[in-house]
Amino acid sequence: MTYAEKLRDPRWQRRRLEIMQLARFQCERCDADSKTLVVHHLVYRVGSEPWCYPDNELVCLCQECHDSEHDMSAEDRAGMDEEARGEGFLDHADFRLDQTRRDREAQRLGFQNDDERRYRDWIAAREAAA
Repeated sequence: MTYAEKLRDPRWQRRRLEIMQLARFQCERCDADSKTLVVHHLVYRVGSEPWCYPDNELVCLCQECHDSEHDMSAEDRAGMDEEARGEGFLDHADFRLDQTRRDREAQRLGFQNDDERRYRDWIAAREAAA
């Protein structure tokens, strides 16, 4: 079965809908909710079926953000990997996996994403200190 055929497989269609639901049917990079959405694999494993990845390795992106993810130059990727290593991650993919996990946890708590959760925590701490 070709990769294109695998993406038409009912197991992938079901899996991509699960990821889109987790993302509340909006792009996890730019928050767009009225653009065409796709599910992107943050990492690829040789021999793994597209539907056999855990939630934190799949991300919902609008078509524009997905295209930019794939159009990135090797130099840009190397720079992003270096920046992520400086923050204690293995590479940029490892950073994205962590960010996706934190965003999804924040969404389960009722926030839009982890940035909103951290901002609201900061506001609450400021108000408590005042």
